[in-house]
Order: sequence, then C-alpha cells, then structure tokens
Amino acid sequence: GLGATRPKHQRATGGFSFQRMTTQSTASGAGAGVPREEEDARDIWTKAWYPLAVEGELHLNKPNVRWLLGRKIVFFRDETRPPSGGWRAIDDRCPHRLAPMSMGRVDRAEGRITCRYHGYEFDGQGVCTKIPGNLQGIESSSPRNCVASFPTQVRQGLVWVWGDDGPARHVESAAKEPPVMPELEGARLFVARYFPVDWLYMTENSFDPLHAQFLHEGAAPMYQAENAIPMQGYKLMKISPLEAIQDTHISEKIGDPVSAEEGDIAVEGFTLQHRGYAKANADMKATRVFNAPHSVSVRYRDAPFPMTSQLYFVPARPGWTGIVAGFSLPVGAGRKKPLPQRLLSKVVAAVVPEHFRVAAMHNMGTDTLGQQDTVCMSGVEAYSKKDGRPWAQAYSMSSSDVGVIAFRRWMDRFAAGGVPWHPTADRSPKPLEMWRLMDRYESHTKYCRHCSKALPELTPAIKRLEASSVVVACLCLLAAALRSVPCLAIGIAALTCVLKAKGFAEGLRRRMLSGLPEGAQEPDLKHPQGV
Repeated sequence: GLGATRPKHQRATGGFSFQRMTTQSTASGAGAGVPREEEDARDIWTKAWYPLAVEGELHLNKPNVRWLLGRKIVFFRDETRPPSGGWRAIDDRCPHRLAPMSMGRVDRAEGRITCRYHGYEFDGQGVCTKIPGNLQGIESSSPRNCVASFPTQVRQGLVWVWGDDGPARHVESAAKEPPVMPELEGARLFVARYFPVDWLYMTENSFDPLHAQFLHEGAAPMYQAENAIPMQGYKLMKISPLEAIQDTHISEKIGDPVSAEEGDIAVEGFTLQHRGYAKANADMKATRVFNAPHSVSVRYRDAPFPMTSQLYFVPARPGWTGIVAGFSLPVGAGRKKPLPQRLLSKVVAAVVPEHFRVAAMHNMGTDTLGQQDTVCMSGVEAYSKKDGRPWAQAYSMSSSDVGVIAFRRWMDRFAAGGVPWHPTADRSPKPLEMWRLMDRYESHTKYCRHCSKALPELTPAIKRLEASSVVVACLCLLAAALRSVPCLAIGIAALTCVLKAKGFAEGLRRRMLSGLPEGAQEPDLKHPQGV
C-alpha cells in the first residue's frame, strides 16, 4: 500500500480531508512538503512510457512527427523488428548539420531512415550507417554521428515511447510497464488530439468532473446546470494507483470499510473515489486513478450509463497538450446493427476509399466538448500566469475540488512544480486568437495519415461533384421538357444525392481545418438559452 515505508524523498503526504488539504496548502503556498532533488524530479517525467500515437494513424512509408517534453520525435516503420515489424523513434535533429529528420526518406523493409539534406542514413537505434559525402575516412558509427533514439512498443493499438534517451534506456524501459486498463484490451477505441493549452491545466481539469454540468451544458442532454449536485465522498482511497488501474472491480469497493480509510499521495500518483455530480448519477460509484505522470483512469459504476475511460495527458511542448483518450463500450453497445444499416455500410466500404471513411469518422460532429474545454482552460492558463500567485492562494476551493487539490499537491511535492521541458523547446508565448484555439489542422489532421491524405483530395472531389450537379440539373430540365415523369424523378433523386455529397465534402474539409463554423469568428459553444 501507499503507506509503506519509503525513502524520505518518496514518502506519501499521509491521509487528509478537504479541510486539512486546503489549510495545509494555503499555509505552505505552492510547495507542500520537501521538494525532491531536481534530478529525481526530472526522472518522474523522463523514465516513463508515453502513448504518442494511435498506430492506425501513422504513415507507413514516411516519417511521422510527434512531440514529447518539448522535443520533436520522429517515428518510422521498421519491418525488420520481430515478430512482424514495429516502430522506431528518433530525435528530429540530424547530427550532421541539424536538419530535420522528419523531411527524410524511410526504407521500411530495411528499417532505415535517410536525412533529406545530405543523405546520412540511420538504423532504428539511431546509429549512422552511411555518410555519402565522406572522403576523410570518418567512421559513420561514431557516437558523434548518431541520432538520439528512444525505446518503443505497441500496446492496445497505441505506439508508446520511452521518455529518456540515456544509455540505460533499454534496461530501464524493459523494467516498467505502460499504465493500461484491462477493460480496453482489444477495444481500439482510442483517439488522439493536440490542444493549444498547457499540460498542467488540461490535466488538472480531468480531476474536476462537476464542471461538465456547467461548462458542457448544451453540448449533450446529460449536461444541465440545474441538475448539478454537490459531490459526496470525494476523497483519496488507500490503494496504490498501480494496483487500482488493474482492478476492474475497484468501484464496487466504495462504501466498504477499506474505502472509508483515508488514502494518501505518493510519487507513483494517487487514487480517488467519489459519488455522482448530477441528479441522474447521484448514487454512482466512481474512481479516478492518477498514475504519474500522465495517466488518468476513470470508472463509473452503478450509473445510468456505466463508463470506463482512459485519458493520457502527454506534455507535448510548452503551451500544447497531447490527449489520447480510450473508452470501453457499455453493455449492449455492440449489438448487431439492422440489416439496412449493415448493407449501407458494405456499400460505403466498397465505394468510398478507406482514408475518406476514416477522415469522416475522425471529424464527425463539431467536437463541442473539446472546444469548450480548450476555450475555458486557455483562459484559466492565461489568468493564472498573469496572476503569478501560488495556486493555493489564487484558487478558492470547494469540497468538489478534492481531486484538483490532490493533483496540485502531487505536482508541488514530487514534480518540482512543473514539466522539465527539453532545452530545445520553444517557450515563446503563444497568441490566444480564437482561430488558433480552434485549429484542427494543427490539432489532428496533419498528424493522421488518413486525414492528411484525404484533405488535398477533397477540393478536386468537390469540384467534380459541383460539375456533376450541373450535368444532372440539365438532364432534369430535359426530362421535364420531355414530360418524362420517371426520368424526372430519377434525376431529382440523383441531384439531391450529388448536392448532399457535395455539402458533406465541403463540411468535412472545413472541419478538418478548423472548429469554427463557416464565416464565424467565434466557435459555437452551445450556450444555454438566456446566456
């Protein structure tokens, strides 16, 4: 358990109630307890597995770019990795003249990547295997000519990357497992997005479930401010986060004598329990498990809509957070679809190319929840940085903020108060124009092999549909002139289908670029009537 004896710098803060949490936090300012040594605090972030990509979204024949701790990471496919190929991850900077390796060429059959600038070639371990312009006998495999590489693995359809490129990276990464929920094995329901909000504030938001009833009101029927209720029993559980993420029945333990004992915060994270935050789910049993430094696992039981969700908050770069979210299907969600729907799905699969189908799924709807969170949390970030005071002085907490307080105290005690960004990270302030906050191209499209392939093909497809609509309209006029009712009916049906397809393609292209409605300067955040 978390109360076991630890070295001094790893001891838990001990059990605490909301009143004691706020009192201690306010008294101690931004730091609760003795901070860890700077090097140890950095290890929390670098000696960890991060899910940087959904495997199905990665390009197979060219480099893929992702971000981690302010560092630009390049993925490429290596078919030589047993048993059936895998992924390699290297730093984006070529050691020759610091050209971006993300511009390079990939030989997936040989598991090599070549720098586009001068043809330096590297294997999956970052070792230079070829220097085309070498006339001085320089040894290509010299450490000076190697590019930094990172261990990788694939779990639950996600490509995981170890956060450290040190000499012991392979031994250290092999000794640690990624934080995954058993319920999501084989689910393949993960989505990945980048959000232009600092990691601290996006992660903090996940420990505040009550906000959904207010911020997300209007986005879905379940979110209504008048149905919000104070959260009961929001406190730490006495179970380690490593055990809690694997315990699929942990929510059922809420209410027994063990769960009544106050838990604690440790370097590994913490486990929270709470009841409902709306009238409809007042009696539910919920747990939130934080496996440091980025995993938040949520289980709702005895609720109208039982849910299991896994959220990974990746500290991508200053001002940007990568969120990888996975969900398990509720009971009954996998029922067989009606025959007409199955037939339509087969027709669409046969006619529409895969990248268009996937791009449509990735961009269906308006992602109102994400837009609401982005706009609100970017404001919290801006005001917090301008305020300058420690969080415990700047925030006015309530009993529903137990999770936020626990997370902030974990940051203060074990993580040196912030993310240790790589020295090359761009820390320049980012503008808060609304179009930047709603930029879906930077959030997802350019990183996804399906969406990035579909986007340039949409414009000519729209032009072809527009030309087709003119032709069909002319045929309709001809049928009307000939008074051929059957031909006219067929023509009108065909024209309707073509125009609907054109409208869908235009909407899809717009959503792949921005979350702003056409011609609008502000997103539709679904404000309730009267607001």
